[in-house]
Amino acid sequence: MKSDQGFYEVNARSGQRVYEKIIELRVYERVSRPRIRLMNNVSSGGICNVTLSCSVESGSGLLYSWWRGREEAKTGGPHIVTNNGRELRVSSNLYVTSTVYSCTVRNPVSEETESMDLTGPCKLISIGKETSDGTLSSVQILGIRAVIFMIIVIITITGVCVWEQNS
Repeated sequence: MKSDQGFYEVNARSGQRVYEKIIELRVYERVSRPRIRLMNNVSSGGICNVTLSCSVESGSGLLYSWWRGREEAKTGGPHIVTNNGRELRVSSNLYVTSTVYSCTVRNPVSEETESMDLTGPCKLISIGKETSDGTLSSVQILGIRAVIFMIIVIITITGVCVWEQNS
């Protein structure tokens, strides 16, 4: 029980010898399932800036970590972890390979994880992520077509400019 937590003295005897040791008993409450909230969402110039907040209703001795896919999202690059690991700020362009972020909360006796896909809130287009049947989704196909179209437009404009300069 939580009230049993504290320091205890252990005495053991073996023949004439007495062994004494002080130990600390810690009692941990299991971690409840985390909840991720989208704190703010600002998209401008093709960049989505969001802050994700992770919280639990119960648990003690908690450690928080954030993940993008299988890779831990630590401070640096597009990520800033704040508030003792409870918040993650993400700055992402519209074409990314992984849009799912997970918050893992753990202590010595349990661990729970919750995930959020930023495709919706950020209007992101995930490149290279397949659906469960191995095909690209219609949103991904539209995104790829848009990129190809932009490349064709840029090549065409460059070609016209070069042609006019040589004429």
